[in-house]
Amino acid sequence: MTGSESNKSGQRLDSWKEIAAYFDRDEKTVRRWEKEFGLPVYRYPGSRGRIYGFVEELQEWARSSRPQETEDVGVGQGEDLAYATAPSSAPSSVPSPIIVLPIRVQPTPEPDSRVAITGWRGRWRWFLLAAASLLLAVGFATWQIASGGRARAISSAHPAHTPVPAAEELYLRGRYSWNKRTPESLNQAVDYFTQAIVLDPADAKSYAGLADTYNLLPEYTGMSDTEAFRRAFAASSKAVELDDSSAEAHASLGFVLFCWKWDAAGAEHEFQRAIALNPNYAVALHWYSNTLIEQGRYQEALALMNRAQQLDPTSPSIRADRSFLIFNLGHRQEGIALLKQMESTDPGFASPHSYLSHIYLADLDCLNYLAEARQAATMLGDADALAAVGAAEKGFAQGGATAMLRSLLAVQRKQFALGRIPAFLLADTCALLGDKAATLSYLRESFRRREISHLAVRLQLPLRGFLNDPEFDKLLKQPDLSPPS
Repeated sequence: MTGSESNKSGQRLDSWKEIAAYFDRDEKTVRRWEKEFGLPVYRYPGSRGRIYGFVEELQEWARSSRPQETEDVGVGQGEDLAYATAPSSAPSSVPSPIIVLPIRVQPTPEPDSRVAITGWRGRWRWFLLAAASLLLAVGFATWQIASGGRARAISSAHPAHTPVPAAEELYLRGRYSWNKRTPESLNQAVDYFTQAIVLDPADAKSYAGLADTYNLLPEYTGMSDTEAFRRAFAASSKAVELDDSSAEAHASLGFVLFCWKWDAAGAEHEFQRAIALNPNYAVALHWYSNTLIEQGRYQEALALMNRAQQLDPTSPSIRADRSFLIFNLGHRQEGIALLKQMESTDPGFASPHSYLSHIYLADLDCLNYLAEARQAATMLGDADALAAVGAAEKGFAQGGATAMLRSLLAVQRKQFALGRIPAFLLADTCALLGDKAATLSYLRESFRRREISHLAVRLQLPLRGFLNDPEFDKLLKQPDLSPPS
């Protein structure tokens, strides 16, 4: 090798010239390696030509890809080249960035599986090399998961963090994608936040952004609660560790403590800490409000939700949740009108359609239910929901509301047997059919599995006919939201 030794000793190579010198080849050759053999290089967002690559990844590529080819030389010079081995002098002691490995959920799932995990292609291949660093970095958090403990903020002093401009830009792109709340945009947010962490492993807010994205993936994609929340817990714990003064980090942790751990006290502590650090952080107010709704603390929740909307009036998720809260507080027509209005003003947002489908199903307003449910399932790319709606449409055409519910339940039972949908969905359908025994059975199973949907049992409209039933009342009191043993 005749390339510059300084290029070989750094973790990152910042141009085609440096990468070519690293392999002792010309730039045209390494450019072709990227195109034909997947040489792992990355492009800076918003830049046409600026690229970079990581020594450790280039070395791994060189060991595994083995392009047998001739170098780009002048006519008549076609010199045969042996496999270009990465320099053995490349540093092995440079620490890999500490990241939370992304799982990307396909927005349009295959028929036999709603969750698909992509291969490690292109720019993502090198993330495998960071797995060991991840386990070390979040080992404390994952041990906490295994033992059922609560994440603790690490308040030891950290050196002042100096932002990395490129990482800042990626973080902002991630937040923009996250706010759009679609399967595609959330996948993109995972990409952006992870790239930001690669460039700046000490940036707490990028970890918080990644945690926030994993917190939403079960709702907007087919990712399982367990997989998504495990990653959200690790990322939010790392964010708190890096910066205990970050409102974003504490809000992220509060969300996962409530939804995954069923730890209402711990979640409330984290949300209150976030709001104390930044009283104008609308996300913390919004998420704290949602946890209070599911505990039946509606007036407190409404005050927080109103404040969140004042701070961020453009947020579609805040407006949709507030509209449904207003409906549940007894202002039925106002809540429905607000959700219908959002369907016009926010045509790319699925939540208003989902909320309205729940309302119409409980009313057995079948035509409106079918229309809204199909729209929501289509926007979310939810193959199971689309199959269920298709069966419901056929049932309704054949025999009205009762036939619709029976057809819906038949499909749901098959999906549940395959582990694809929660027991809670079947409890709703059985309740509408008047099958008390089946409803209670599925609710017990939902509680046993600690399904996230079970936390909203007080809000489920089909179940309100059971409110005076002693057995249902006992189940209603079961989610005490104490930390799991």
